Amino acid sequence: MQEIYNRTVEVPIRISKGASEEAALRKLERWPREAALSIVLDESGGNFKNMVEFTAHDYGLALGEKKWDVDVGGDSIRARMVWDMLRDGEVKGRALLTVEIPKRPQGEESGSNVYVARVAYRIEIDEEVLQSSTTSGIVEFNL
Repeated sequence: MQEIYNRTVEVPIRISKGASEEAALRKLERWPREAALSIVLDESGGNFKNMVEFTAHDYGLALGEKKWDVDVGGDSIRARMVWDMLRDGEVKGRALLTVEIPKRPQGEESGSNVYVARVAYRIEIDEEVLQSSTTSGIVEFNL
């Protein structure tokens, strides 16, 4: 697999100071699945979900199922998502998302505790698919 996209961002998550510690942790545990795919990543307003869908379409791949793994042990919540891109039932690409959120707030802001999520986005495509896409659609002609 060849990496075609790699970006890491830090995203503030604000939770009311009035929320119990248990409620705050539940929200932090849900955050990767609920919000990480829809964070705006560029000036056009595009997010990772859109980027994966466009990439799959551009390379003639079908999107498989998103597989999530969330680990809440230790001082941080860690989540990982793998979203396969398929051709004829074979994995020919994948979108990977990893999130790490410390369980302790990094600061305070107008009545809220602020946690900072570190989110890494990556898209990989099979080398064979990349090579075939650079030559498909090219019209050959002789002078």
